Amino acid sequence: MMIFTVPTAAGMATPGAVTTWDPVMVVVMAWGPGMMRERRGYQQPPSEACQKFLNETAGLRKELYMKRYDYYEGMNDPETKPETLSKMEKEVLDLRQKIRDKNPSSCWY
Repeated sequence: MMIFTVPTAAGMATPGAVTTWDPVMVVVMAWGPGMMRERRGYQQPPSEACQKFLNETAGLRKELYMKRYDYYEGMNDPETKPETLSKMEKEVLDLRQKIRDKNPSSCWY
């Protein structure tokens, strides 16, 4: 974690504040070396069971991503009916469950 003190014009940023420069503390959480060390798939190749899972579910995962996209597009379209969104949401949840059922406990996808 890095902490920076950044001068800001308080009169411009905050209504009713003084017009002098006020220091503001900004906390930045940045990715540094070793931050992802424990995450599987980055430091070591996937296990045989995990690779088999990834190969078997490639089509399901692609279908899941496409259905998620359609669902979010439907949410942003004011003409989409709530019943249609409910149906799409159920399809997304069913696909996620199918993928989870095939997932060995040691595989992160």
